[in-house]
Amino acid sequence: MYPSRRAPKSVLPVVIAAASLCCLLASAAEAEDERFYFRISRGSLTSDLIAFAVQARVSLSMTTVGLCRPTSDGLHAHLTLREALGQLLAGTGCDFRILDGGAVVVSAARPPPPPPPPPH
Repeated sequence: MYPSRRAPKSVLPVVIAAASLCCLLASAAEAEDERFYFRISRGSLTSDLIAFAVQARVSLSMTTVGLCRPTSDGLHAHLTLREALGQLLAGTGCDFRILDGGAVVVSAARPPPPPPPPPH
């Protein structure tokens, strides 16, 4: 009988997980640079963000979008995720973050700090 050249069972899941993580991180970086053709009609901000997520094939979180302007101007262009979100959210009072793994978080932008009180 010949000795087995297989890796021990306890090491194999770690190797598979590491390889998967490397591929996931590489695809997240590529997804951020990839261009998509967006066809999003002017309408409700929530519906337009859902259309964006479907067309870009990304996960989307938008828990505080209700605090933003309720409509968007839509989007018909060939853009990266960052460019598309910037245009789609312009003037709505919402901001976004693209997380590792390509997920997108859209939330109400923080209001600017109040001006300092006038001197007495």
